[in-house]
Amino acid sequence: MSLSPSGESDERPAELLVTDPRQKKLGKDPRTGKSYSEIQDSWYGLADVPEASEDSISTVQLGITSPASGNYHLQVIGTATGRYTLEVTAYDQECKSSKVVFDHKRIRKGVVHTYRLHYSSQAGEAVQILS
Repeated sequence: MSLSPSGESDERPAELLVTDPRQKKLGKDPRTGKSYSEIQDSWYGLADVPEASEDSISTVQLGITSPASGNYHLQVIGTATGRYTLEVTAYDQECKSSKVVFDHKRIRKGVVHTYRLHYSSQAGEAVQILS
């Protein structure tokens, strides 16, 4: 999963916090300042992604190497007013990918956008948005 600024600003307007089917968390809650890394074989951090203009934008990336099948609760928690693009990419047991993109979503500081996702490692199963 990756979250990057979109629109006029290169400032990242939000943080990501995901809860897996076992209720383990990964990411950062800016409301409390607490970071979570409870999901085994996972990572969360910043990556500078080059832009066509030779500048780079700071993107939050979250990865789970061996995700459990089931429902995931993803929160995008606003840290500033702006727009973001959220990209969720998942791979099945045959390494085939499926992707969902939420483009140019507007958010403000303190606002939480919640996404419920269903992931299955079974061959041919795409990541599903539940709400």
